[in-house]
Amino acid sequence: MKKLLFCLCITAGLTLIACSDDDNGGSAQNCVTCTLNDSGTGQSDVQQVCNQDGNAYVNNTDTGTSYTDYISLTVSAGYVCN
Repeated sequence: MKKLLFCLCITAGLTLIACSDDDNGGSAQNCVTCTLNDSGTGQSDVQQVCNQDGNAYVNNTDTGTSYTDYISLTVSAGYVCN
């Protein structure tokens, strides 16, 4: 009985450790930085665009637009996303 309890505790501990990386919502892994440098006006703009559940989040705000559509529109507007 002690061995069974010990194995269950080890399994639970490993499960918690393995799943702890999932708790951040993937925000750091699924983000790009989009920069606009308009030499004509001297203006610049930097946005952090993250993919969360398929939607684009700009500076932690849900845009209501799909991530792929938002990136395409941003690049066509002159931004460079890395």
